[in-house]
Amino acid sequence: MIRHQVKKKKRSFRYKRISAGFFFILLAVIIGFVIYDGLKKPINEKERGHGQDDRTVRESSEERKAAKKVLPSGNVQKIAIIVDDIGYDLSPVNELLKIDIPLTFSILPFCPHSVESARRIHRAGKEILLHIPMEPLDYPEKNPGRGVLLVRMNEEELRQSMEENLSAVPHVSGANNHMGSEFMRHREKLAVVFKTLKGKGLFFVDSLTTGNSTGRALAREIGLPFVSRDIFIDNSRDSGKTNGELLKLIQEKGRGKKLIVIGHPYPETIAAIKESVRRFRAAGIKIVPVSEIVNNKQ
Repeated sequence: MIRHQVKKKKRSFRYKRISAGFFFILLAVIIGFVIYDGLKKPINEKERGHGQDDRTVRESSEERKAAKKVLPSGNVQKIAIIVDDIGYDLSPVNELLKIDIPLTFSILPFCPHSVESARRIHRAGKEILLHIPMEPLDYPEKNPGRGVLLVRMNEEELRQSMEENLSAVPHVSGANNHMGSEFMRHREKLAVVFKTLKGKGLFFVDSLTTGNSTGRALAREIGLPFVSRDIFIDNSRDSGKTNGELLKLIQEKGRGKKLIVIGHPYPETIAAIKESVRRFRAAGIKIVPVSEIVNNKQ
């Protein structure tokens, strides 16, 4: 009897010890889950770049809402972005070609990298303009460079200069003026340029460096395909201001109007264009080669 009671007590003690052990194991597992869950949050935030993904999603949502306010449903705005003054350096060309939009490049003749820039841009399937150097009001203090067209030149000299400029930049589909606040005012001089372009099946984009340009009326008279720019996006080399100009195209210039903007291969401008691509797409804005606007393609 006594021996039976001793065995019973031993079994009871063993069960209690097993139960206690199981309890502590269960408690340890629960504590482990709590600690793991607590540690998991900062790790995830670090992996996300301190919440950058959340912010990007929030910005994209806000951009889509803004786009609905700017443009009517189904109305796609078209904008051509021309980058002037190409030819001095290949680095900005390479950076611009990485942006997945059909930018238009305007190349100056006789620069160190005019021809190679044209080759790279052409291989990338982008559009090229000849950036024609023309006399500004404050010439010669401000010199447009080699190949400049001057008011004092006669018709033969202007024609010869145009032929040389066109030969210096391959693969062009059109042209626009570099400076030219003086030259663009002189109708008879500009007529030589326009007739040369028309004879080669090219078009002209007036950079509007003067409010007294005779370009539009003369192009209509000659029958030359012609457009003029709407805005310079980088008069100030400030990426914030350039970004602001690009955003104004979305906020103020919309509703289906076709626009032509001009910038330059500054680091600030390149950064602003890269930053604006997502916003343009969210707003239903299509970036097109300038020829698409010149030819009024739908």
